[in-house]
Amino acid sequence: LLVKIGEWFESANVTLKNLTLTGGYLKNDENKNGGGIYSKGICNLNSCTISGNTAKASDGSVKGGGVYIESGSFTMEDCTISGNTAGSETDNANAYGGGVYINNSSTFTMTSGVISENSAKYGGGVYVYGGKFIMNGGSISNNTVTENGKGKGVHVVKFNDIVPLFEISGDASITEDNDV
Repeated sequence: LLVKIGEWFESANVTLKNLTLTGGYLKNDENKNGGGIYSKGICNLNSCTISGNTAKASDGSVKGGGVYIESGSFTMEDCTISGNTAGSETDNANAYGGGVYINNSSTFTMTSGVISENSAKYGGGVYVYGGKFIMNGGSISNNTVTENGKGKGVHVVKFNDIVPLFEISGDASITEDNDV
């Protein structure tokens, strides 16, 4: 199942509760982003599971094995994002954000929950590309990167002159290496 939030209505406001999204698979799609959820608007997840989703490409780049946040805001409360993959079928593609990819004009707020056991070349758990990641609670652990990759937990990079925001507070925890 692929949920494309805001694909048809730019200002979509969606709340997903007690939902499991699993088995999404994008391969060499023109978009190539968001194996489970592609969000472009306002999305609130509550008590959801996003697991076992994959976004793959043979060239170019692929983003967001579990969740791709194109624009707008995305809030996660008491959810699990696990076992997702952003991957390459060849050495010609780069893969970003195994669990979550945050684009430059978006905000991801994590109030509780778990991001674990996801994989990508950059940002096994979360990849922040000039966007905002506000982590007030929850945990990020046991994510992986492929050979020569960076940021098992969180990888944060600047987009042009936009400096990304990564804020962690409360009882939030990250238990592996991260790159800023």
